Amino acid sequence: MPGRERSRFARLLSLFPHLYALRVPIALTLLLAFLPALAFGTGARPMLAGLYDVAPSGMFVLTLLNFTAAWTLLLTSWMVLAYAPVRLRCAALFDAPPQPPRAWFLWSPIVAVPNIVAAIVYSRSASRAALVPMLLWSIGGVMCAIALLWFVRRTARQLRGRRLAIAGAMANWLYLNPSLGAGYVRHTPDGPVFRRGHGTAALVAVVAFGLWAVTGWFTFNVDLGYPRWMFTGSYVVMLILLLCATLPGVTFLFDRYRIPVIVPIVALPFVAGQCTRSDHFYALQPSEAIQPASAGETLAATGRDKAVVVAINGGGIQAAAWAAQVLTGLEERARSEGLASFAGSVRLISSVSGGSVGAAYFLNQYDPSRGFNPAADLESIRNDAQSSSLHAVGWGLLYWDIRRPYIPWSVGLFNDRGFALERAWRRVPGLDKKLSTWRTGVREGHRPAVIFNATSADIGTRFLFSNVRVDEKEGQADFHQSYPGKDVPISTAVRLSATFPYVSPVARAYDGRLLPDEPHIADGGYYDAYGVSSLVEWLNAALTDEQSSTGIKSVLVIEVRGDQRPEPKDEENADPSRRRDRDRVTGAGHRSWSYQLHAPLGAMLEVRTAGQIAHNEAELCLLIKRWQLDPRQIRIQRLLLEFPEANPPLSWHLTRRERDKIRDEWNRLMSQPCPWGTVKSFLRSGDPGTIACDAPRCLPAN
Repeated sequence: MPGRERSRFARLLSLFPHLYALRVPIALTLLLAFLPALAFGTGARPMLAGLYDVAPSGMFVLTLLNFTAAWTLLLTSWMVLAYAPVRLRCAALFDAPPQPPRAWFLWSPIVAVPNIVAAIVYSRSASRAALVPMLLWSIGGVMCAIALLWFVRRTARQLRGRRLAIAGAMANWLYLNPSLGAGYVRHTPDGPVFRRGHGTAALVAVVAFGLWAVTGWFTFNVDLGYPRWMFTGSYVVMLILLLCATLPGVTFLFDRYRIPVIVPIVALPFVAGQCTRSDHFYALQPSEAIQPASAGETLAATGRDKAVVVAINGGGIQAAAWAAQVLTGLEERARSEGLASFAGSVRLISSVSGGSVGAAYFLNQYDPSRGFNPAADLESIRNDAQSSSLHAVGWGLLYWDIRRPYIPWSVGLFNDRGFALERAWRRVPGLDKKLSTWRTGVREGHRPAVIFNATSADIGTRFLFSNVRVDEKEGQADFHQSYPGKDVPISTAVRLSATFPYVSPVARAYDGRLLPDEPHIADGGYYDAYGVSSLVEWLNAALTDEQSSTGIKSVLVIEVRGDQRPEPKDEENADPSRRRDRDRVTGAGHRSWSYQLHAPLGAMLEVRTAGQIAHNEAELCLLIKRWQLDPRQIRIQRLLLEFPEANPPLSWHLTRRERDKIRDEWNRLMSQPCPWGTVKSFLRSGDPGTIACDAPRCLPAN
């Protein structure tokens, strides 16, 4: 018995070298199989759920790539398992053949099924896709993957019977270097040859990179991923396929020397990172010779005694879509009731992140000589703001940014996923113009001021892109003052304002030469996710300029928020069942020791949002009271237009159901006395009226 127990223990110990050799294939298998669980069962859902919104034709490529990735994992991991004893100099568990049995090819694609099922289920519920076409396209993808597998194995058998000069030379060199060639070559009476299975693994890698190259070329030629058969989820699985085809081989090579695979993966980008070209840049252009108007000139340009200023929050495509819906919806309602143009009353839009995208599509409809285009198709503005751009991010990541850390010289200086996102927004004519062109018509009252809020990532201050004169001060910098005589396209200013973490990269300016001290520009939400700070400072400066804004008597501040931050009320705290429901959503309540691991980061993120709301509230309240006590007694009224849902999608993709929900919520909001009653009364007389709203706070005392 003691001998038998030692034998079992010895066999158990012999497992560890093989598990160590298979650690990368195991990790990739778990990633492929549990990606849906990561997308839908964790806090990453707002960012990742959009990966699985796929049209029926897109199921062909998604299924093809998933099955190909599963079989690639099988072939590469089996090769590692077969030759690990030779490579690692450990005992063999069993006499593993160099090729997996045929039965294994039947059950191994089970790891690909969750992705396919998740795409079908989510697409049907989110965009009402038809089940039968999706299944038929998936079957087509399976058949194509089978044909591809048959081609690889058949080609490997044909090449095995031939003696290729280059393969023979490589085998002979490896044989003469036994430490390097262990597990790769063996000696035969005819000389050294590669062990069986390496040729198949090499062909699999060639096929994987072939799919990557062909798909990238095709989508590039149709403007960065617009074909309906290629979706962001396909780009993610394509990346997993490339990892499955390369990482097990890299691991097999370095495990001989007990070098963790992470070392070469990190070391090469670290070396390449010494090249400045590996950083991310945006291009500077010569500015138009148009003098910007001051805040006071802009506010009084229409000659009216009332003005509307708008602050729009950030939050990905949800914020963009809601901003476009609010701005066009108010203009649409004003037109239908024969009121003065809402767009003509707007004198400032201060936007952040995704809100900048929606604002840009609306602002693009202003004519520098006659104001907001009365013939503008408001529905098209909403559709443009809601159109998915996530595929552009996926394309830029897979075909540009994946090369930048390793071979930065192979990628254009400005080519990255941020520029791909920017190009997707340029589908609307006009957004490729310089930001300074939007200065025309501001003094005449035909165009409002705009501030796209960004953040200087290096020093943590606000960095503003504006078409009016903005004074630099402590904690705030203006692009045109930081770079006199220089400019950027409107789409670039919007993209830098909407540099959402990890979705698009922070970038610094490039003006024909590489300067190490240029600040990197990040998302405006780091400093102020609501655009209120810039609005308050601009409005206060405009009202202080008595020579330019003497006639202003009332101002309506509209705060547009694409999501709702839950604020528990006293009655919810008093009701145990409602409190439990809230705790279940927020994750509060019972905590274990593991909470201490992420509590510092979670607290920092929560305090950031709560702190910004409190900071904005204090600034607006002080502004209202300051001008109420002024001899001119300028009345400033607030109106909050908030999408009533927390945790909206944060990526650059909206499903059909999410788009419909935005429209339905707007219609519900407009059916109530407030907020339209407030806007209507203000457009008529400059007085918001007495209609009570839930949103306004710190109203001026009588």
